[in-house]
Amino acid sequence: MDIGFYIADLLRNQDEVSLPGLGTFTKERVAGSYDSSSNTFRPPSYQVSFDNRSNDFSTLSEYISTKKNLSRSSAEYFVKKFTTTISELLQTSGTAEVKPLGIIRQNNDVIIFEASQALEVSGKYYGLKPVLERTHTFEPQVAEAQIPLNEAVGNSISTEKGSFIEDFITGQGSETQEEEEEEYFEETRGNKTPLIILVTLLLGLVTIVLLYLFNPATKNIIDGMFLGPAPAASAASAPDSLISTASPVPPDSGSRQQTAIDTPANDAVSTPPENKNTPVEVITYEIVGATFGKRSEAESYIKTMKSKGIEARILENMPGTLFKVSIGSFPDSKTAQDALNRIVKEVEKSAWTTKYKSTKTQ
Repeated sequence: MDIGFYIADLLRNQDEVSLPGLGTFTKERVAGSYDSSSNTFRPPSYQVSFDNRSNDFSTLSEYISTKKNLSRSSAEYFVKKFTTTISELLQTSGTAEVKPLGIIRQNNDVIIFEASQALEVSGKYYGLKPVLERTHTFEPQVAEAQIPLNEAVGNSISTEKGSFIEDFITGQGSETQEEEEEEYFEETRGNKTPLIILVTLLLGLVTIVLLYLFNPATKNIIDGMFLGPAPAASAASAPDSLISTASPVPPDSGSRQQTAIDTPANDAVSTPPENKNTPVEVITYEIVGATFGKRSEAESYIKTMKSKGIEARILENMPGTLFKVSIGSFPDSKTAQDALNRIVKEVEKSAWTTKYKSTKTQ
């Protein structure tokens, strides 16, 4: 079974695909660039890389199981057999070809991956081609002396030259030209005057609106001009019951009374509560202890882990139909990998790590 073709298909729809015990193929975006040697703009694209970190390989097994109509165990068998073959080739010859992805080379525990030039995982950039930079060429203007003229045109040109020489000598031509330039500039200046007035009015209107919205003093002045003065609060508007039952205030406590009166007015201006229900995407690295086909089996496994003092939970909204149970959550892959080595030795030998995206509100 050509497992490499299934890996290439998955990379067109997701960022990474892992092989158990071997490593992970990752799709990385390459930004668009400009090649100055060929004056070519190259569009964005994707390239495939490979490293030896462990990750979730159940996605590949589920994909093969769906495509080939196989059981999950059979698909996992073929994936592990393919991984074993690649590992043996790397140990014996140091080179293993994974069609159509490329060639994996191993030298002193250092893995180098050479992607195939024919591999295409561009996704939304598929079909975009390099574009040559357009260059503008200017055609030289044909000199008037090169255009053949008949005798009548030649006579008119000579006449115009003669009049030009006469105007130059007498100074009349320069005066006429200056008058024409002055008329042109005056006409241009007169045409721009309404536009300048309109722009000035618009800027003034925008300034008044901004001051009205953000300057309380300006807002009060404008409201007083158009809406009239605000009605002053008087003691006569208070209910009779409050006036009759109010206790007398000593004369020397006037300052405290004024403070008590001013306090509710200050409290009335309150800052609206911030919206704390904004969803935020959180990326964590989870250690998956086991996967189950039924939720009840996953919940039973969670109870077993909790009895051992391990906090476990079901990873919701994960790809695939199986319920994956996490027995450890970490903010980065290195911390998760260190914890995985300890968990494999002490708790669950078949545990593995996966990147998990969740949302929470703040």
